[in-house]
Amino acid sequence: MKTLCKRCKAINPAEAPTCHNCGERIASGPSDATPCSPSSIVDFIRRHNRWRRGDESLAMEDPKAIGNALEAICDRVEELEDKYRMHHAEAEKLTEVIRAATVLIAAKGRHNTMLAYEGLRSTLSTENAQAMARAELPTNTDR
Repeated sequence: MKTLCKRCKAINPAEAPTCHNCGERIASGPSDATPCSPSSIVDFIRRHNRWRRGDESLAMEDPKAIGNALEAICDRVEELEDKYRMHHAEAEKLTEVIRAATVLIAAKGRHNTMLAYEGLRSTLSTENAQAMARAELPTNTDR
């Protein structure tokens, strides 16, 4: 497990008492260490939860480290949610393109083909894609 220096944000080995970058004291023991990798944060929170549920072989973690780990988890969930929304918007756009292309392929006669072509062109336009992306990505002001 590695720790994050609170002063300069450098990543250090867990057993290091001071930051290799700025010399700041990192931890007097494992309970002061703030985990920084996703797997170490999960291990840290699970260990804390075992202690909270009564495992007396574990010591209580530093409350600041617990708060930092929870904030890191929340940040990661928000980041993943934003990525999901972006990918979902892209999938919706591709679905529209497939529908418009299918209509174009199925169109018979000059008038219908021209209408289907215009629909496909509209679907593929950059302005339409940007407008859809803005409409589907809500603004999150409560972060």
